[in-house]
Amino acid sequence: MTSAMYIAITVLVGLGSAALGGMLASIGREKTAFEAVWISTWAMLAGLAIVFAIRSLRGDSPLLPAPLDRLEVQALIAIASGALVAVSLGELAPYLGLTGLLALAITVSFAVFIPQLGAAIFFSAFTAGTLIGGVALDHFGAFGGEISEVTVAKAVGVLVLMSGVVIVRFAQ
Repeated sequence: MTSAMYIAITVLVGLGSAALGGMLASIGREKTAFEAVWISTWAMLAGLAIVFAIRSLRGDSPLLPAPLDRLEVQALIAIASGALVAVSLGELAPYLGLTGLLALAITVSFAVFIPQLGAAIFFSAFTAGTLIGGVALDHFGAFGGEISEVTVAKAVGVLVLMSGVVIVRFAQ
């Protein structure tokens, strides 16, 4: 995969980071910030356990100590964590339980893409994606947030930041 592809994926992960922030804020408005993190953490654990279970089914067990390397334990963790997410969400929109899956994708991207791109390029692309996503969330008032329409100044700011990603990429 080329560095341009890694950068593009990293920008998308940054967009996911903005969505994660909006979703956590939405949960926090209905409950508290701590309950939002609680839900996200259990959802992240459920997602990670599912990834490990799929790997185990393919014959590629995770390099974890016993009994955490066993398919049955991973499946149990996924089911229990998913149940905790469902109970914790209560009356909230079920899609808000996806916060942990976004957090998992973000965390995994750090481990995968920083070695490929370097920290400077990764974080500049990630930040650019987060800014683009944040401007879009504000523009539409996504996840119950305040509406703050895109202005020329905001658009220029996004373009300047995207230019920074290009400069950092070619300054190496």
